[in-house]
Amino acid sequence: MTDLSTLGNWDGYWVAATGPPCTLTMTGEPVVNITRTSTAGWNMVGSTATEIPFEGHLTSEPEGIIRGSIYTYDPPATRAYTIPVANMPGCGYWISAATDGDIVLE
Repeated sequence: MTDLSTLGNWDGYWVAATGPPCTLTMTGEPVVNITRTSTAGWNMVGSTATEIPFEGHLTSEPEGIIRGSIYTYDPPATRAYTIPVANMPGCGYWISAATDGDIVLE
């Protein structure tokens, strides 16, 4: 990928760089609260502009559709999927939903 002109709010993007340094420049208004339409199964989601703990801030409509843990990929530290405690700007996450609905982070 050499160019992507529009990123969706809370859409997840997998970017593989061929080597350092890799710089991604994004412009626009910071996203603080997000509602993301999800489908049953795994959903890749992006992040907000600020750190937000998942506990107490991540909900769904209908209630209870989020299954299990949230995962992120941590290549620098572990080169494995890990369970994050908070939404971090610039990171992406995998969230499993039992049914179609909305995932909300506020």
